[in-house]
This record gives sequence, C-alpha cells and structure tokens, in this order.
Amino acid sequence: MTELDLPDGPLRRIFRALGLQRMEYLLRRRGGTRVYLSLRPGAAIAALLTPEEISALIEELGEGQQELPPITKLIRVQRNLRIRSESGCLTSGELAVRYGVSHRQVRNIRAQRS
Repeated sequence: MTELDLPDGPLRRIFRALGLQRMEYLLRRRGGTRVYLSLRPGAAIAALLTPEEISALIEELGEGQQELPPITKLIRVQRNLRIRSESGCLTSGELAVRYGVSHRQVRNIRAQRS
C-alpha cells in the first residue's frame, strides 16, 4: 500500500507520519475516537507512540484534540486494493463471495482509480 492508495484526508496524513504498521496499530487501539496530540509525558497518546511518532503526527495533523478515523476505513481501503488486484483472475461473483460484498460493489471498486 502506498500513500496514493489512501483517500486524501486523515488516513493519508497519518500514513505519512507513521507508516502502515504503526498507523494500523494506532487505529486498532484508538480509531474512531478523539485523542489529544501533545508531547507532554502524561498525554495518553504517549502510552501508544514514541515521542518521534507523536511529533510526526503533530506535524501532519496539528497539536491538540484530533479525531482519528476508525480502523474500518483502513480495512475497507485494503479490501478494495485486494479486489482490484485480483480482478484479473477472478469473476465479479467470485470476488463478491470472497469479500462479502455485492456484485455492484465489486463493479464500483473496479471502476475506482483504474
């Protein structure tokens, strides 16, 4: 996954700051909530990220209260990438069954950023 695979917005900015693995780690623990980004030692975010990672997040998102996107947004992007990559070898029906989506959704996903 690259930065360009992500929609413009918080997911992309968090990816730039932390990379995929650390972004996934953060969103699994605090996604869908508001966090206070600060380098203060007592900040709750300090229990999850290193000071360098917090600084990078502050640079991308700003200091203070920030809403983190839910992990489901990242999971959806990853699923859509897999569907597009497997489109050449599987039918829409097979992809729909494999990923638990409708035929229409598979067609829409295939049409995105083709």
